[in-house]
Amino acid sequence: MPVVFPELVGELSAIYLYRQGEQETERLRKSDAIIWKDVTLDGFGTLYAVGISLEAVERGSKYTKFVFLHGLCHIRVSGVHSLAFRQQLNRMIERFNQETGSHIVNDYCE
Repeated sequence: MPVVFPELVGELSAIYLYRQGEQETERLRKSDAIIWKDVTLDGFGTLYAVGISLEAVERGSKYTKFVFLHGLCHIRVSGVHSLAFRQQLNRMIERFNQETGSHIVNDYCE
């Protein structure tokens, strides 16, 4: 990811793993990835962190790469999973596949 999307990976303050069952809310317990955005009041600006569930990692490297791309896409397109978000994610997947020879697919369903 840093080679293909250095500008987005450079925005991250943290990348971490978590267990879905240990999350506080039902929504987070169902999430394969979590993006945190914090707008600081002390002049550091906007901080981002991407969490990837161990359950997503267990599904394999293609799926892990997909959920990481999904998290990075939230840096470019904030908010809900709108048409603009889905289009941007598809462009990012296409670029990643072209530059790495991967075969990642967008199998995200709401």
